[in-house]
Amino acid sequence: MLGKVLKYNRLRQQKRQEEVCEGICSVSYYSKIENDTANPSPEVLDMLMERLNINQQQIHLYDEKKLKEELHEWHRLIINGEVHNAEEKFVDLQQKVASLKRRKLSVLFELFFARMCLLINEGARAKEIIFQNENVIRDINDSELFFYFLKVKAAREYYINNYAIAGELLELAEGKIDIFIHPRFETTDLYYMAGLCASKLNNSTLAIYYLSQVVDAFDSSYDYIKSGDCRLHLGKAYKALKKFKEAEENYSLASRIASQLKDQKLEAEIKQLVGEMYSAMGRHKGAVHQYQLSYRLREKEERLVTICAILEELNYLGHKPEMVSWVEHGMEIIRNIRSERELSVKEKVSLHKLIYYQVLSDPSGEKDAGKVISHEVIPFFENMDLDGFLPKAAGELARYYEKSGDYQSSSLYYKKAMEALQYSTP
Repeated sequence: MLGKVLKYNRLRQQKRQEEVCEGICSVSYYSKIENDTANPSPEVLDMLMERLNINQQQIHLYDEKKLKEELHEWHRLIINGEVHNAEEKFVDLQQKVASLKRRKLSVLFELFFARMCLLINEGARAKEIIFQNENVIRDINDSELFFYFLKVKAAREYYINNYAIAGELLELAEGKIDIFIHPRFETTDLYYMAGLCASKLNNSTLAIYYLSQVVDAFDSSYDYIKSGDCRLHLGKAYKALKKFKEAEENYSLASRIASQLKDQKLEAEIKQLVGEMYSAMGRHKGAVHQYQLSYRLREKEERLVTICAILEELNYLGHKPEMVSWVEHGMEIIRNIRSERELSVKEKVSLHKLIYYQVLSDPSGEKDAGKVISHEVIPFFENMDLDGFLPKAAGELARYYEKSGDYQSSSLYYKKAMEALQYSTP
């Protein structure tokens, strides 16, 4: 780094290398110093600096600027998920930050390190780093540092599924974008996170606003993974707004990316989402076909979500015999999982959906649908409704009681369905 300072000042003073190093060192050695391929002794460096009228403050300012650039490059690797490269730079940067002893750079290093901890699934450590630096950042009272603090804190809240809090923090950070100069990828990262938060919170309009601003940036930088992710969330947002043409366009672009990347998991997710879109459009047979394509691309427990989606469409179409075989297949997957470990939250959701469709498709009629849905299914989804299934179950139960002449119970569950629907609608 010192070599570039020497070269910059030499050229600014319109001097040749021979003039600068005469009586101090050879021209060839000085050339290596300028190219940072040789480390001169302190005495030689002092003489060269004196000849070029360079003071120590200039060196420190250059070192600080250069190190800050390196920190941002490290942060870019972290944001892009390049774990190996980010970990390789960590030790080197840690030593440089410690030797330079600049408080602001030290805090910036800590914030970026917290983001790296999230990348490598060390959430507890990230939380600790954020907590330790919060008061320091407020004491320094630097808008730039506060911007990065808000970003990394938002990333941590997103990591633990606190999407609303993450969104609020990102909104505060957005208000500081124009206060200082920062790398373009930092803004792209902020908008990307804000778009994902909005998507998770079913705020479709806001999701489209943010993600539309960054998807082209990902395309131009050949970051096809994030580009594909953007297209998926844009598709979901447009579908929620019933803009099916725009949704289909984004799903189609995401599918092309999945093919280029040979990403079977992404392709399965796309087929699933296209199925959901077809269902919303009333194209239920088309939805079943897309879900079946998604099913073939998945394995083991990953198939549960698709099986439940197929069951929903078959139930709508009244294909009870087909439902029976799909329910049994789903229950078999559940039994296999339970033989090895406990069910995850999502797998428990799938289990209770399977129980629901099992009683609806029971050919013998032996199972009391009202009792099973009211005692097993609805209580579960009242406590853990991750995807708005409660209105569906409560509505089905209301219709069941209505058909049996129990209008009091029917009214109760219609009310519950309406309340749940209102709660789940953004």
